[in-house]
Amino acid sequence: ALPWRETPLHERTLDSRGNPTDETLALTGLRLLERTAKQNPMHKLTLELPGQAKVWLDKTGAPLLDKLSDKYGQRFTYLASTKPMPSVYQTA
Repeated sequence: ALPWRETPLHERTLDSRGNPTDETLALTGLRLLERTAKQNPMHKLTLELPGQAKVWLDKTGAPLLDKLSDKYGQRFTYLASTKPMPSVYQTA
């Protein structure tokens, strides 16, 4: 058998039990937030992430948050949640 040249995608995005990693959930949430921001250019939005995904975002994702703020303005809130998947909603 030949060795892998790169780590297979599923090994980078899923944990050993086949669940999305914290990084995968955080990035999925950020993509959802950006899509929603494009569709609703005047709305303030909140991204809720599973707790550990929020921890990943706080520790590693700061440059990504800065880029989103630069592109769409300071209109996003980021919260930890007990929900298993990211969600975005309009902030009152």
